[in-house]
Amino acid sequence: MAAPIKWLVTLAVAVYMVAPPAPSFAQDIFVDAHGVVHISRARASALRYCNWIARNTYPDVENDHNRDSYYRACMAAHGQLE
Repeated sequence: MAAPIKWLVTLAVAVYMVAPPAPSFAQDIFVDAHGVVHISRARASALRYCNWIARNTYPDVENDHNRDSYYRACMAAHGQLE
């Protein structure tokens, strides 16, 4: 029983190590040979919108922690990393 499970775990780890990262994360941000940072249009749009939401839609929050939470939730809703 332990041998098949060990074999499956080994196979899963090997596939994880060989598989390329998801294209959405791999292409969102990259730095070219000259050190210039490039951001995808989808990420730039989500950054602008989520910053606007956190700043304007909830101006009366009592602390920055809540504003941070709104920003993070918005970025997650757009499928972007923070």
